[in-house]
Amino acid sequence: MTVGDGAVDVPVGDGAGDAEPDPVAGEVGEVGEVGDVGDAGDVVPVVAELVAAPPTLPCEESHAAVTIAAPSAAMPPRRIVRLVLIRFSIRQNPRPAAKERAAARLTSGRAGSTVPDMTLLAQLAEAVAAGTIEVVDLTAPLSHETPILHLPEPFTNTVEFSLREISHYDERGPAWYWNDIVTGEHVGTHFDAPVHWITGRDGEDVSQVAPRRLIGPAVVLDASDRAADDPDHLLQIEDVREWEAKHGPLPEGGWLLYRTGWDARAGDQAAFLNANETGPHSPGFSVECAKWLAQETALRGIGVETVGTDAGAAHGFDPPFPCHSFMLGAGKYGLTQLRNLDLLPARGAVLIAAPLPIVRGSGSPARVLALVEREG
Repeated sequence: MTVGDGAVDVPVGDGAGDAEPDPVAGEVGEVGEVGDVGDAGDVVPVVAELVAAPPTLPCEESHAAVTIAAPSAAMPPRRIVRLVLIRFSIRQNPRPAAKERAAARLTSGRAGSTVPDMTLLAQLAEAVAAGTIEVVDLTAPLSHETPILHLPEPFTNTVEFSLREISHYDERGPAWYWNDIVTGEHVGTHFDAPVHWITGRDGEDVSQVAPRRLIGPAVVLDASDRAADDPDHLLQIEDVREWEAKHGPLPEGGWLLYRTGWDARAGDQAAFLNANETGPHSPGFSVECAKWLAQETALRGIGVETVGTDAGAAHGFDPPFPCHSFMLGAGKYGLTQLRNLDLLPARGAVLIAAPLPIVRGSGSPARVLALVEREG
């Protein structure tokens, strides 16, 4: 059986790649166009969409196939003319090889063309190498100077990051340099897993987060001007609605990155925490906004530039620390102490978060990257 939009037929079955693939008993359904992206070549959003929305039906086998039509070998890798997403449910269990090949298939070149196939991943790699897709590091450097959260008594605080030298090309190890690392899970740019908060205590620890959920589309909401005027500025639902009216809906399975300009303070712990006798003062989300983002949107997580996902004054909110309470309680994630959000577009980036898979870990320091398309 083959399915396609007429540009390229995508074979589905045990014989994928053979002249006559074996048919798989099934039903074709939910055939729809993701869109004609024309000259813009939105490779990055396509990658995010394919990663974010794989088939997940528990009872029936469900797979996805796509076609990409490139009419000539001269077409730049970033120029994808047409993308069609095809979903179908297989009523009978195919043989293992069929199950594997019934997952996403990508091909470029029209049927009968002699142009060699180039997969979307190959196009992505070529675009990164050419600089038409930029890799932006959203991670703060990790050192003993990295600001850390300070909880009031009687609560216990995390340790700051440090290195303990094992050897450095000396008698302890003449040909190698290495260190022991001392750090807390929630130090520097880090990932909050659901189990970090009591509302998510039955949820995932950081080692249980599926790898595909660590990659997704990202949008940036910039409130840096308001945060500069008011360090206690809180994002409201109306602010997000206003952003959506201008830039489109929040991405399903994606990240909302909240830019406040707070990363400019990261070199000074006192300025970063911005605490006085009444407690810390840093921007964040209102209780209503945190609850709405957690329960009423399809976001996967939120990211901030501050020491935690909640506002500095969130200890006095009802409930306290609503981003932690609602987002992690909903099985969603948090990223903190990000930087370089000013280098990202309002929408169109793809975020890659790479925490350590610490068994039973409530979180982990993470390397966080963003892929951004630039003009060639």
